[in-house]
Amino acid sequence: MVRGIPIHNSEGKIIYWAGINLDIKGLKEAEKILRRDKETLERMIIERSKELVNVQMELSKTKRLSDIGMLAATVAHELRNPLAAITMATYNIKKKTNDSILLKSHIQTIDKKVAEGDQIINNLLFYSRIKTPHFKKLDLKLIIQECIDESQKQHKEQVSIINKCFSLGEIFIEADPVQIKEIFCNILNNSIDAVVDKKGEIEISAKDNLDSINIYVKDNGYGISPENLEKVFAPFFTTKTKGTGLGLAVCRQLVDLHKGTIEVKSELGNGSTVIITLPKTNGQNPKD
Repeated sequence: MVRGIPIHNSEGKIIYWAGINLDIKGLKEAEKILRRDKETLERMIIERSKELVNVQMELSKTKRLSDIGMLAATVAHELRNPLAAITMATYNIKKKTNDSILLKSHIQTIDKKVAEGDQIINNLLFYSRIKTPHFKKLDLKLIIQECIDESQKQHKEQVSIINKCFSLGEIFIEADPVQIKEIFCNILNNSIDAVVDKKGEIEISAKDNLDSINIYVKDNGYGISPENLEKVFAPFFTTKTKGTGLGLAVCRQLVDLHKGTIEVKSELGNGSTVIITLPKTNGQNPKD
């Protein structure tokens, strides 16, 4: 490559040209090498990223299998307790069929323990197998009331559950009815366990936002210590003498599937509040 530079006299006229011969072949070769190396580096980064994603997926699968193995052992242990109670209640029914009061008491025990066993199995199924929600248009207030009725039927303790959601008028969301019921039944069962010894109170309220609904489940139970509050959504974590510790883990999984959020606010000795936020729509063209 040749570049010409004009040389002027004192009057500004060009008296001659000075030529400079530049050899840019080396520069072009360097640019070519840099371009090739850049493309090679980008390709390596993409390949490594794919490898990392695959490794992460395999680790997640391995952890899930490990969790399920631990879960199976936990469930096997936990199911023995309600089944033993059922067996004993059945035996007593056979022996004392003429005593109507005792008969009713034993039947209630059977109902309660069967419900406990069913809840353990449900949590196992929900945690170990992720399901895609089947979205339908739901009346959230009716779903919550159904969960309250089921919880009060299962737990005969004197726990007052106050449903304030009906004061809001219509609340419709797009959600899976089975999964939504599982969320609120688990939360109510946890709240009842927290207040049962105090014969306490559980209050359910809601706030209607523009695109979402906030549901608050507040109890006046024992509350949760700060160190345990950080672990409440961890699988198998529980401070209770019974249960798998999967209730809130299942709730978080199902809320995530509905593109919502769930959090727990609590102070030791001052009760707890579970806050669930669910979008009104999920863009899935739900069936009525």
